[in-house]
Amino acid sequence: MRKKLALAMTLMVVFSAGCSKEAVLSAQNKANQAQTDISAENVTETEANDANDVNSGEASTENADAENSASDASSVEASFNPDDIVEPEIAEEEITQPVDVLQKDAQADAAAAAEAEAQAEAAAPEDNTIDIVFLGDSQFDNARDTGSEIPAYTRALMGDDVRVYNLGIGGTCASIERGASDLPQDIKDSCFVGICYALAGQLPDDSFMDNTSAAEDYHKVNPANVDFYVIEYGANDYINGKDLSTEGEPFDIHSFRGALNKGCDILSSISPKAKFIICSPSYCIWYGADGYVIGDSYTVSKGIGTLAEYADISRNLCEDDGFFYLDTMYATYFDLKITTFEDYLADGLHYKEIGRQVYATVLAHFLNKSLGRDDSELPYIEINSFTYNN
Repeated sequence: MRKKLALAMTLMVVFSAGCSKEAVLSAQNKANQAQTDISAENVTETEANDANDVNSGEASTENADAENSASDASSVEASFNPDDIVEPEIAEEEITQPVDVLQKDAQADAAAAAEAEAQAEAAAPEDNTIDIVFLGDSQFDNARDTGSEIPAYTRALMGDDVRVYNLGIGGTCASIERGASDLPQDIKDSCFVGICYALAGQLPDDSFMDNTSAAEDYHKVNPANVDFYVIEYGANDYINGKDLSTEGEPFDIHSFRGALNKGCDILSSISPKAKFIICSPSYCIWYGADGYVIGDSYTVSKGIGTLAEYADISRNLCEDDGFFYLDTMYATYFDLKITTFEDYLADGLHYKEIGRQVYATVLAHFLNKSLGRDDSELPYIEINSFTYNN
């Protein structure tokens, strides 16, 4: 904890002067000394607690630093004008290592058609396809249909009997707008809660989904057949100043925690066999409207909390509900941090191609482990020595 606090204080010295990106990088030697490097031993310990089931509450146990992250970050955080903290536009990217998801989708469709025909003749039909639904923001939506999005890379690392549905939509929050009606019939928003209500058939009109990048996959999902939900939100809730939680109202969908609670509750009711993986918002660097670095996810607040505190909310939910927690905020499984962010992130926030490959490698490992297909230990990933193999 002292090391993380020292890192945050180092960052504040650098960022408070409105330093440029180059100035931040020139301070890496100091940051290196203060940075809390999560060792492979910590990863092994976390994995050992998994018990081969992503629903295991023990699997969400984080290291001691992460347990106290909110208090560490808030002790040195700086508040900024909300208009100074913006989500950068995703730049075009040349993809160098796509996976052939279209061919695999065609194979899966053919297999599903054959299975449906067999089921029609069988007295006790059995679904042998592993259906994984991704729900999230631009981290899942980014590079859609290029064969290099996180869901595509994840699927390529799993068996041919796996089918993924990407309901990630860039710019979306988990929660609804502050002051908006929380009645299902009034929700016309592709936020997490809105999508959950739509999947459950509880909305009189779900046509708002037809105007999103996820429309095609949304109409293919059969909730009763879903085996895993992979859920990742937080960055846009933070950017839009959504409350972390509402005291005494655990299902208040105007807050981040309440929206996650409510959405997962809805999904559990319509997908009784589904397991849940909740992914934290990822470590990032924030730039102001003038292009200068103003801080990172441990230090910059819009008056409600840092992005790290939104990650802590996700972790707490997993601990309470027994879901598996995939941490990407505190370098638990791979070394995304102040000294490596340019290797992982294209713009300080969104993963570039190799970053998506690392993310998918970790995610696929735990999915395969839950399915009993992989009993190995996950090595700690350092991006400078990482190679994606599917």
